[in-house]
Amino acid sequence: MSFEIPEQPVYLYDPDTGATYFFDGVIKIEHSIQLKIEDDPSNIKNAKAYTNNARNEPDEIKIEIAMSNVYVTTGDLPGKSGDRLKNAFSVLDGLKSACRLLSVVTTLKTYTKMLIKSLTVTQAEGNADGWNGEITLHQLLEPYKAPKARNNTSSEVDDGTDADRTPSLIAELKSKILAASSTSGRTGKTSSTESALKQ
Repeated sequence: MSFEIPEQPVYLYDPDTGATYFFDGVIKIEHSIQLKIEDDPSNIKNAKAYTNNARNEPDEIKIEIAMSNVYVTTGDLPGKSGDRLKNAFSVLDGLKSACRLLSVVTTLKTYTKMLIKSLTVTQAEGNADGWNGEITLHQLLEPYKAPKARNNTSSEVDDGTDADRTPSLIAELKSKILAASSTSGRTGKTSSTESALKQ
């Protein structure tokens, strides 16, 4: 679904209900996008570490907002009647408690599957008609699927799993040949191959 960017730099959208949540004022927006990189220090042979895995961390966005009892914006956040400040707080608290998956539309990026992680509201003395708040939204990612195991060449990692099996193979071959020649042994004759293997 495509979104239209409003005059405000950010708003919330509920794709299930179609509700749109605007703020009276947006003071600051912080975008946090991270990649987790894992280095494997187990490459003992070459005495160096290498990056063997990387995955995206959930996106997170913090929005510092202001709400007022004065009619400023429309939308489903402050409501159309009653105490706008109380309505806005109740709506955001309800979205958090219900674990609603929201879209956060900004001028830089549209974030999807976002949960309200925290809501902090400050009511300052002398400002009975408004409050400031900070909303932190955290992305819900799909279950992590580990990448396929890396195939290392013998020149990269020496873990002993590919050790030379020549002696054991020779012993196994001797056993099979001696077993196969047991019939001829009953006649008292010893083949040249059997004689060589017994040496």
